[in-house]
Amino acid sequence: MSPFKTVYGVEPLSPLDLIPRSMDEKLSVETRKRVEEIKNLHEQVKLKIEKSNASCQAQANKYKRRVVFQS
Repeated sequence: MSPFKTVYGVEPLSPLDLIPRSMDEKLSVETRKRVEEIKNLHEQVKLKIEKSNASCQAQANKYKRRVVFQS
């Protein structure tokens, strides 16, 4: 998944999709629904990153042993 899709929820179709939009407009019902979709997408990406990090951590710690030093 591209970073653009992660942030905006869609792949850019043209360079015009990359132009910032004004925030002066009121939110419609459709816009609120879109915001929820993007929030859900962000949550999915967060969970995948956490899962990947846990997998990498498990692999890195696979052959490590715990060493306790006397004080």
